[in-house]
Amino acid sequence: MKDNFVSAPKTVFLFNLNKLDTYVIPLIFAQFSKIRYNKEKKKEGDDYLELGEVIQTAKPAFVVLGKEGQGPAEDGTNWVSELWKAVYQDLDELNTFIDKEAEEADLWGLMSDSKNWLEPWQEQGKYLAGIELPADIQVPEGWQSWEMPAMEYLVVKTDAPNLELMTQKMFEEILPGEDYQLVGAIQEHYLPKFAAGEVELYFPVKFL
Repeated sequence: MKDNFVSAPKTVFLFNLNKLDTYVIPLIFAQFSKIRYNKEKKKEGDDYLELGEVIQTAKPAFVVLGKEGQGPAEDGTNWVSELWKAVYQDLDELNTFIDKEAEEADLWGLMSDSKNWLEPWQEQGKYLAGIELPADIQVPEGWQSWEMPAMEYLVVKTDAPNLELMTQKMFEEILPGEDYQLVGAIQEHYLPKFAAGEVELYFPVKFL
C-alpha cells in the first residue's frame, strides 16, 4: 500500500440502499415502457457484472439530467432519497425529451462536494439523481444537468447488505493493489435488470 494512500473517508456516500432502491428505483424503471434509444455498452460484448465483480473501464464524457440537491453529508440518507422521489414524480415531463427502452435505461446517482467539484463529500454534499441522456438534450424547467468528464474507473457491483464491506475492500485492497488512488467522488449506476438494492459503484481513478 502506498504511504500516501487515503482510506475511505467517513463521508463517502453509503446511505441505506434498502430504503431507496426497493421503493423508488424500480418504480422509475417501470415508467420506461414507452422510452427508447440506443446506448453503448461499457465494453464491446460485455455482459452485466456479477455481484462482487470488479472491472476497469474508461467512460467518455456523458450528461445526466435529473434532480439536484444539497445537504449535510451526515444526513444524506434523508435528503438524497427525496431527490429520487422527485425524479419518479416528475418523470412524465421527460417524455418529449428522451426515447429509451427499459432494459437500456441508465440511472445515475452523482455526487460532488458542495465546494470542490466532483470531490468526495465533506461537510456538505451535492447529489444529482437522474438519467443519462445525449449531450445536446434541452434541459426542461425544474431539472438540472451535470456533464461528467471522461474518466477511467474501477467498477464494482454490490448490493445493500454488502455495500459497506465492498466499499472498504475497494479502498483497502483493490485500489492500492492496482496502484490507484481515488481522484473524485464515487458515483452510483443503476440498470433495470438489477435486483432491488443492487448498484454499480464507479471509483474514478484517472481523468482522460
